[in-house]
Amino acid sequence: LWTQSPFFVGALLPMERKFAGQNLRISGSFFILAALMLLILPLKWLLAAALAAAVHELFHYLALKLCRCKVLSLQVGTGGAVIETDCISRGKELFCALAGPVGGLTLLLFAKWLPRTAICALVQSAYNLLPLFPLDGGRALRCISQMLLPPKAASRFRAIAEAIVRFGLCALGIIAAFVWNLGIIPMLMAAVALFRTFSEKSLEK
Repeated sequence: LWTQSPFFVGALLPMERKFAGQNLRISGSFFILAALMLLILPLKWLLAAALAAAVHELFHYLALKLCRCKVLSLQVGTGGAVIETDCISRGKELFCALAGPVGGLTLLLFAKWLPRTAICALVQSAYNLLPLFPLDGGRALRCISQMLLPPKAASRFRAIAEAIVRFGLCALGIIAAFVWNLGIIPMLMAAVALFRTFSEKSLEK
């Protein structure tokens, strides 16, 4: 699987439709999150973030199609979008993993006309390139390590790399909050990123 099926336990309003010939599943919790975001963020920024995320996932999808990988379903939840596929080689997975962030960064070319979208795309791409599974950077790190190292060495290398990144995120969040006086938001963002990687760590194979 390119990405494992996310947990939708407790989804209140699940929805399944056909989109471009593929099964599209949207969890009920996603609609609740969207409603909360509407209360927190200005609509212009929310739309900009949604557009950046859509371009990101579109590049993943196009990369999979270019690699002739069969897409089984598209799933959208509070943890983001998930594309379920059949078996895929490490080389193709590496290409498809990096396609999303690269696609997001192309929006920087339109910063003059879509400044909010460009900023959101830059933040999303930087976040997804963190070498933490199941983020795109974590998938890329897994593919590269498995292609270059023996299984045990690859696993040990990824564990060390992820530990360093997690420590760096925690340190950066603390520095941003207490040294740069940016408030608690940086710490919360770091906590969310760490929680997602720990909660979905069991999905890695």
